[in-house]
Amino acid sequence: MSNTLRAIPAPSAQAYRYDEKSEFTGGLNLRADQFNLAPNESPALLNVEVDPRGGVRRRDAITKVNATALTEQIVSLFTHYAPNLNQIFASVNPTAAPSTTQVYFNENASGNFSGPIAYTDGVLTFSGSQPATGVTFNGYTYIVNGSMLTAPHATAAAIKWGGYNAPLPYDPASPPT
Repeated sequence: MSNTLRAIPAPSAQAYRYDEKSEFTGGLNLRADQFNLAPNESPALLNVEVDPRGGVRRRDAITKVNATALTEQIVSLFTHYAPNLNQIFASVNPTAAPSTTQVYFNENASGNFSGPIAYTDGVLTFSGSQPATGVTFNGYTYIVNGSMLTAPHATAAAIKWGGYNAPLPYDPASPPT
């Protein structure tokens, strides 16, 4: 199993530059230097299929996740991978407390988001407004945002997720056995 570290870029006014193509007969060109491509060629394509004549269409098998909109704005997405379980997490800054972060989850990358993630004595809320992110090790996803959780979990700095809405506040100073 390979673990990767990914940096989340800071939001900017223009995160992406869109380039509209009206003629795409050149298609995908993986051989040429990207600075030497013709105006009708692309060095990379995402979620599309190119036919032999140069046409492009949306890739099949795109599934809509979360048919019902969340009431909060999503600020980041990340995943939990385990055998027979791939979950999507959505980090949000609640409108009632925008200087905090909560995390919603989606079972098996289908259906609607549930949450926010809660433990036996309340919702697990990070005290900072930074987007939460997570990394999976040995079947557990550790969810952090650089801040401590709020009361009653104020001694924990992360959420340890094992899937199926079974979170644990995780205190690195006294890790569970």
